[in-house]
Amino acid sequence: MPLNEEDNKNEYKKILTDADTILFCIFLVVIVILTPFVMDMVSRSWKTELMGQIKEAIESIDSSSISIFISVTIGFYVGSLLLLGLDKYKKVQAVIISIGLILTIKYLIDNYATDWNIYAFLIGAGVGIALGSINNSKPKGDYERAAKNIVMVSTGYLVITYIILYASLNVESGKFLIDSGSVLGFSALMTNLLLYKGKGPRVFVIGPAKSGKTVFLVGCYIQLVKLSQDQPINPSKSLYNAYNELKGSTKTQSEIEAQHLAERNLVDPKINPSWIERTEDTVEYSFTYVIGKLFPKEVTVRSVDFPGSYIVNIPDYMFAKRTIEKGEEEYVKTAKYVEESDKLILVIDSNNFPNYSEEIGQYIAVARQMRENRKNVKYYIVITKSDIFIDDFKKNKGYEQFYSFGNKDYDNFRSFMTEKFSKNGDIMTLLPEIYGAPMYPVFYETEKYHGARLPLINDNGNVYVCGFSEFMKDLFE
Repeated sequence: MPLNEEDNKNEYKKILTDADTILFCIFLVVIVILTPFVMDMVSRSWKTELMGQIKEAIESIDSSSISIFISVTIGFYVGSLLLLGLDKYKKVQAVIISIGLILTIKYLIDNYATDWNIYAFLIGAGVGIALGSINNSKPKGDYERAAKNIVMVSTGYLVITYIILYASLNVESGKFLIDSGSVLGFSALMTNLLLYKGKGPRVFVIGPAKSGKTVFLVGCYIQLVKLSQDQPINPSKSLYNAYNELKGSTKTQSEIEAQHLAERNLVDPKINPSWIERTEDTVEYSFTYVIGKLFPKEVTVRSVDFPGSYIVNIPDYMFAKRTIEKGEEEYVKTAKYVEESDKLILVIDSNNFPNYSEEIGQYIAVARQMRENRKNVKYYIVITKSDIFIDDFKKNKGYEQFYSFGNKDYDNFRSFMTEKFSKNGDIMTLLPEIYGAPMYPVFYETEKYHGARLPLINDNGNVYVCGFSEFMKDLFE
């Protein structure tokens, strides 16, 4: 049942592109509208008595001092914006602010006889680059300092201008609301636009031993590779090794048929196939993925695999303010991941249906800890190995036994599984605690091989997975 991914791929990209485009248009429209109002207020402030005195004092030193000041300021902005253009998270912000800067320069040219000073401009650009390059131990290519400099200079100057203007006795009171709105709006725009954080939600996968957490995380990685070939995906070494290990356990349809033929001929090669071998060590699996084009964010998806049952200990270590004993470090570290998560994925193993009392009790304990500590989290329930219910689904829908389950059936299958599991007594107690979280059944297409079910691949080495693309779209939307 090879599943057609093209529609999911296009829809997935459309979700991210549409959200970024709308945000870009909003920022652009706001800055185009506000810049003339802000410049009008600045222009009027220079006509007040106090600013007139300051201007005379400056020009008494050098008649071209005002032109030098303007040139240095414009240069400072240009230098800072050049750095932002090199920052992978601030390129679009640099474009939007550049448009505002061009409108500002046009206003100055139209309303003032400014003698531009190229040397002052270059000095200002150098200062902008020098101050903006102070990265305070940030990663290479991160010019957050340049963004902060622009925000501080812009908002600081606007606030001072506003105070000077309305401290004057000759102010036009009829423009008070317009000026106040312009200052507040422009300051909010600069802050939200330039201090934009490139860190997206932190996602943690939690589940009992042998529930399929690691294989699920590998499936998410596989799906992202398929859906977004133009975006970087950075898996941890352990996850990439698990991915290669899983691919090593897969079989092509031709190999499956050859094995079936061998079985009919009573040939037994005596192999013991497996998916991903469990270890006796604590292993952390994760990948970082960049979502969005215009306003990119890094999303980290993580899970921890323990050699034994660990889930029973996690709630006890969450938000704990006590001394850490020897041997507890891994539990504390994992509990910290759970605490800091913005989204929690709770794994339900289909093979254990309908007995989920142990893990459900711990999931409820985790959710209550989050709520008691006022941590806002979005929850998801992922039902792993859900292909064991496909035959039940076919019977429920009245399909023939040999009906080929495909991508077009997933929505109906998800509804069937959601209804089935929502009626489970253990899960019914969980749902109110996690705000009725959505459920996503996921599975790999498998075939029997020497008595075991192994993931199936085509001759090009592609693993067939189901439900992952729908889940990932919801996770990143």
